[in-house]
Amino acid sequence: MKYTISLYEGMRLNTEERIGLDIKLPKFNDFHEFVKYINDIEFVLTKCPFLQSKDEELQFENVDIGSTWLTFFVVGSSALVGGSILLNNIAAFVDKCIIIRSHYLSTQKQKMDLDDQKKSEQEKRIISNYIDELYKKQYDMVIKELEDITNYSVDNKDGDEYNRIDQCFKKMGDL
Repeated sequence: MKYTISLYEGMRLNTEERIGLDIKLPKFNDFHEFVKYINDIEFVLTKCPFLQSKDEELQFENVDIGSTWLTFFVVGSSALVGGSILLNNIAAFVDKCIIIRSHYLSTQKQKMDLDDQKKSEQEKRIISNYIDELYKKQYDMVIKELEDITNYSVDNKDGDEYNRIDQCFKKMGDL
């Protein structure tokens, strides 16, 4: 054990305690797919308004051996104090992405089931619109919850910001 510890310390691995984030990439078959995953992750981490902080930032560290894991560390003043607001925001965002994805898949299933029912096209359209309206309300509720958690208020007048959030939810859902 002494020699293992000595070897580990001699390699200077993990010589300081840092908080961070490891992201496991999905399995990929070719380089194009790998690049798409990296681009989607980069988009989410740099463009999502809920994941921005004036006091902290994620710094890419490395790609781990074996399964493809990306390692990031939090750098900034509040990361040194004992916790990371940025990591908490990322955790909340991922949690909400799972909720949004679940609601989305449920609505898609309901619409597929609706197609199999013996109803008039007008009835199907009315029900489908109602399903879409419920999903939109759930989606807006999740964004409001994220605003409360992250202390970031989405500017409803800025359609660009809302579109970025929407794209981030979609990209995370696909990942």
